[in-house]
Amino acid sequence: MDYVWAYFVVIIVGVTAAYALFSLISSAQSTPMEFVNVTAGERISNFLITGVNQMNVTGILYVEYPLAMKNGTYTTITMGESVGYACDGTLAKLIMIKSKVASFALNKTKSRYGCPI
Repeated sequence: MDYVWAYFVVIIVGVTAAYALFSLISSAQSTPMEFVNVTAGERISNFLITGVNQMNVTGILYVEYPLAMKNGTYTTITMGESVGYACDGTLAKLIMIKSKVASFALNKTKSRYGCPI
């Protein structure tokens, strides 16, 4: 009798693991990603770029949620840091800097719950 229960548990665990793996793979493939190159004077999401240096990007970060601000904050971002918001599909991650051009990976997936008011 114990053998039957053990067999049943192995089947349930296997099916659950397979479903989890399938969900992970399908969600990774369906994430809309776009690569954007910007220079000083251009805007990516809520970040107005004022300078592109060898190791970082400087600019003015404008807060839009939960309460939009008219004036931005001077900010420096380095490789791997993000600007924007995941809730509205404008999250951009700095992935490369080459000769005064900053490359961002823009994740266009919107939150199903929207942004805070």
